Amino acid sequence: GTLKASKDEMSSMAGAKYASVQAAKLGVCYDVRSTWYELIKTKERLRIAKENLGILNTVKQLALKRFSSGGIGGANQSVPPPPSSANTGSVAQTGSDGMQGMGGNKSAGATASGNNMQTMPGSSMNNTGTGLTDLYRIEMEINELENDISVLMNSEKSITARFNSYLDRNPATQVSCPDSLVMVSISSPLLEVADSTFKNSPMLQMLQYEGKSFEAREKMVTKMGYPMAGIGVDYSLTAKSGMSSSSMNGKDMIMPMVSLTLPIYRKKYRAMKNETGFMKEAVNENYRSTVNSLQTSYYEAVQSLRDSKRRVGLYNSQSRLASGSLSIMIKSFSAGEGTLADLLLVRRQLNDYELGRIEAVADYNTSVALIKQILAYE
Repeated sequence: GTLKASKDEMSSMAGAKYASVQAAKLGVCYDVRSTWYELIKTKERLRIAKENLGILNTVKQLALKRFSSGGIGGANQSVPPPPSSANTGSVAQTGSDGMQGMGGNKSAGATASGNNMQTMPGSSMNNTGTGLTDLYRIEMEINELENDISVLMNSEKSITARFNSYLDRNPATQVSCPDSLVMVSISSPLLEVADSTFKNSPMLQMLQYEGKSFEAREKMVTKMGYPMAGIGVDYSLTAKSGMSSSSMNGKDMIMPMVSLTLPIYRKKYRAMKNETGFMKEAVNENYRSTVNSLQTSYYEAVQSLRDSKRRVGLYNSQSRLASGSLSIMIKSFSAGEGTLADLLLVRRQLNDYELGRIEAVADYNTSVALIKQILAYE
């Protein structure tokens, strides 16, 4: 019975190899999906960066108009002229006719006028500096966004090359992507699975086949330690010789054969049997460890999926509020009201919310792909 046990062992090993191929196939599917979502996320971030660059250029033009017209301390801002000498003399004369003590007040008034004349030019210079500072701040924001756009464009090329490598294509092949990153749908049964569902995993099937192969090997080793008897026929061709006078000259020989093998050295077979038993036990322990690992990965993926879904709802709400606030502040700024610092702050908040939403959607889709890989769902 050793031949049948050997056949069962090889069949089980072939099943394990096939299960490993299925596991590798699921791994490639997950890599393709996750890279695809990463590529769309990068394109979305690039689109948002370009939109923000357009907003900053609009704000820059508004700031230039306000600066040139003196709305934020431009150079053309006028200074009130000092009082004329005729008016001064008239006031002095009236004061001298009405009350002798007004001479001191006249000096105070002249001093106040002089101080006012000295203060106004300084105030114009201060406002001018503030306007230039705002323009420089916008220019710095624009430079940072242009740098981010360059970095994202390079990242898009590298991710595209990686995606094409999974599909065995030229790295420079153009990849068509949707206009926006949306949440993929997932069926409810995938989120409510029993422990028995993990048995469909190719990794567990591979371990099951390996366990069966070791069981067949154990049977084979056991039967190899038994005495073996064999029956056969030996057929010999005999050529006719002219020198022989035997009656059997030229006749073929047929001889029945009986063989008996006694395994005397038992330690070898016992060692082989013990080795097979240990390997089978190792496979069983590995099976339990893999089940626990799959369960842990599954529940972590489900938790990440739910957290990502909650973040998507939060960032959608925050983005709507920040977008409305930014529109109002841009209109106010164009009308000469509001400060540039507040406008840029809201612009950064809107950018953070939009990027956070894209990141959350990508994490959600990646979690869905991971769940499908764990449950062997294509």
